[in-house]
Amino acid sequence: MKSLGVFSNGGLFRLFATAASRYLIDIGDLPADRAAPLACSGVTTYGALKKVGPALTTEPVVIIGAGGLA
Repeated sequence: MKSLGVFSNGGLFRLFATAASRYLIDIGDLPADRAAPLACSGVTTYGALKKVGPALTTEPVVIIGAGGLA
């Protein structure tokens, strides 16, 4: 694994090197302190929704979260 900021330096630095531009996201006018939580809670929740897949359109789905993911 090479998670940025976990297994390699980066993530919380003002400037850092990355292997590819696909890892960069333009947050536009959104303040950094508002965008930062989206990386964890937003992506984690999105990952759970992707795992449920097509059931989202055919069955009731309940997703239970805790803390910043709820």
